[in-house]
This record gives sequence, structure tokens and C-alpha cells, in this order.
Amino acid sequence: MDNYYDIAVIGGGPGGYEAAIRSSQLGAKTVIIERDNYGGTCLNYGCIPSKALISAAETYSKLVHSNSLFNIKSIDFDYKKIISHKNEIVKYLRNNVKKHLSSNNVTLINGTAHFLSRNNLHISEDKKNVYTIKSDKIIIATGSIVSLPSFIKKNKNVIDSDDFFEINDLPKEIIILGAGYIGCEIACMLAAFGVKVTLIEQANQILSHLDDDLIKVIKDYMVSNLNIQIYENTNLSEIKLNNDKVKLITNNQNYNTEILLVATGRKPSLEFLKIDNVGLKLKNTFIAIDEYNQTSVANIYAIGDITDNMQLAHSASSQGIYAAEHSCGVSNNKNESVIPGVIFTIPEIGYVGLTEKQAKKRQVEFKTYKYHFKNLSKSIITGDTLGFAKWIVEKNTNQIIGASVVGKNATDLISEATIAVREELTIDEVKKTVHAHPTLSEIWYEAVK
Repeated sequence: MDNYYDIAVIGGGPGGYEAAIRSSQLGAKTVIIERDNYGGTCLNYGCIPSKALISAAETYSKLVHSNSLFNIKSIDFDYKKIISHKNEIVKYLRNNVKKHLSSNNVTLINGTAHFLSRNNLHISEDKKNVYTIKSDKIIIATGSIVSLPSFIKKNKNVIDSDDFFEINDLPKEIIILGAGYIGCEIACMLAAFGVKVTLIEQANQILSHLDDDLIKVIKDYMVSNLNIQIYENTNLSEIKLNNDKVKLITNNQNYNTEILLVATGRKPSLEFLKIDNVGLKLKNTFIAIDEYNQTSVANIYAIGDITDNMQLAHSASSQGIYAAEHSCGVSNNKNESVIPGVIFTIPEIGYVGLTEKQAKKRQVEFKTYKYHFKNLSKSIITGDTLGFAKWIVEKNTNQIIGASVVGKNATDLISEATIAVREELTIDEVKKTVHAHPTLSEIWYEAVK
């Protein structure tokens, strides 16, 4: 193997493989090093497997509740087959990543990398195959790992979100600790399959970064339709194991369950990199970067979850492309600032730009435009009438500064709003845009008509 490269990428997740592909397309001799499975957390333990399971759960739930139209007498599911289907999707997409890298002439290394110096990486494929590579530029894209409170120790009854996707059998009951997007997505999926779900959150609201009107729609549906028990303002102090039961001791009451799933967040995966060897500066627990993704060491870049950025696959991918172009000297574009957020709860959530909470905090004068799916033709046809779409508009200029949507296909619908925010469109320009009828996308037009 040739041990010299123009660009070395550490990490084969969505940020890393996009950076490697773009670097190679720009003529740089590129290598990517991945110590686990290509595709990263998103493909193997997060976005993709969770959405595969959520899709199956939604289909099952919709069939169960469709008796009024189809007179379905009974319906059941085989969770092992659903898991097998999920695994096939992950395998297929993982192979696609590797094929795409190879077809773009990126050298692939399965192994662990750490810094020897600013240009030299120690590579360990196994105990026998250890060597050094040299690279002019290095892009760190090692992602994040599960972060557990120090007093919580994992076992067969106490698991994290990565562990969850390796389970082949549904539990009868589960407590999920943490009501961020990971906890809420898994809660909705399991409840749709008939699992007794309890959701415990330390903060005073689930999904607390969202506006209250979105939270209300999600919370009401979770409680009333999915029978999820939600406890907010609840602090866990101790966990006890009793045979095959987990006992949780909190400031409010004690809980017993078959499985405890801890979904309290993630932290940057840096421990194996030996960044002290090159003196990289940190920002809290993250690698400090500038608007071009450069670290405190000029030839080293960092992207994705290891930076203080949105922990989203598409955000990492965008960073990866920008970092590659800057490192190859073809662009001085700063990182994209308008990044949509999506949450695959039931129903889905999409948001972009400023929320009402953020606008108020920044003392921005704004007005809102809202339209409910229950009044939209396409939603009435399909029966998916829950939720709404909302524009947030700067009061004096009519410029769109934010948007959110909760309901069927919200994670797709937010793309139109993302363009509107990014291009600084006004609400009058939305009014002039013709939307096909009958479609869900009409909701954006109807909100301002």
C-alpha cells in the first residue's frame, strides 16, 4: 500500500464518506479509515434502522385502525421478520457506501487511526498489520458515541439506543429515560407495535427545543393514541436490579420495568484519536473549528458530531463537502447555516430557521401564519388530518425567518420551507408560487393565502 495521501479522512459516516468522495472528485489522492462499519452511527445504529422500524410500525398501526373502511378482522406481525428486513436495508446501504467510495477512487482502510503528528497517522488494522500513513490534509469525522450518566451501568436489562437496534424480540414493557428525538422516536415506534411504554424526562417538557404548539400535538397523540405514559420534571437517582426487573428510583416515584432504555444523549468520539499529540483545541467537549471546518491546526479539519454543530447526518454531510472543497483549495464557502431538523415521531416533525422561542429570545418582531391539515383536501382524502404547518415571518420585511410542520410527511415537507428560509423569500413570494392540487405541499400556500 502507498502510504502517502493528499487527504486522509478518519471516519466513514455520512460526513466522512461525503468528504472523501468530494476530495477524490477534485483530484486529491484520498484515503478513508473506518474502524467499524461504513455508514457510521446513522446508517448502522441510528437514522436508517430506526426509520425502517418506524415505517413498519406506522403501517401496522394504520392497518389496525382501518377497520371502518376495509373490515379487517385480524392483523398481526412477525417482529423477527421486521428486524431481518431492517438488517437487509442496512446491509444494502452499507455496501452502497463502500461501492460509491471505491468507484470514486477512494482508498478504503478498515482499522483504527490515531495521530502521531499533524501529518502522520498510526493505522492498526489488527495486531499484525500496523503501519503509518502520511497526509497533507486530515479530516476528522469520527462521530459520536452514547453518553450515559456515570451511575448507570449497562446489562441485559439496561441498554442504550445502539443496543436497542440489536434486539430481535419486542419487550412487553419498557421505560425510556430521555425524551429528546431519539427517545421519542423509539417510544412512538414501540407503542405502535403494542409495547407498554413509559417515557421519563428530566426537563419540564419533552422535545423542549421545539415550540409549545408542536410539542402539544406530539404529546397529546403519544398519550391519547399510543398510550405512552410521560413523566416530565423527573430526575433518576438510582437503579436497582431485581431478578429480571429494573427498579428506577426518582424524585417523584419509583418505577419497575422489564427493560430500561437510556437515551440521554451522545458525546464526541475522540478517545482513540490521541489529539493531544497535535494540540487540537477543544470547545467544551467538542473539537473547536472555524466557519471553514478548520481546527486550531491549519491542515486538520473536523466535521459532524465531534464539532459543536447540529448532530444530524445531513448536517455532517454538508460540512464534509465544504471541508473537502476548502482543503482542496477550490472554495472558501463558509458552512451552510440553514439546516433543517427532522424528527420521525408519530406524527413527524420538521423545522428550519428560527423557532418562536428563539425569535422571542433574540427580540425579533415576528408574526406567524398557520394552517391545519384537517382543512387540507389531500389530508382529508387520506385521513391524515392531525397537525399543522407554520411560517415565522419578520414583521417589518415579511421575510420568512423560520418554519415548522407537524403531521404526515412533515420530514419531506420541510424541504420547501428550507429553500424559503435559505433564499430569504418573503411571504408574498410564497403566495405567488403555484402548488399542485391536491397535495400536502399546498399547506404552505394555504397558510398565507
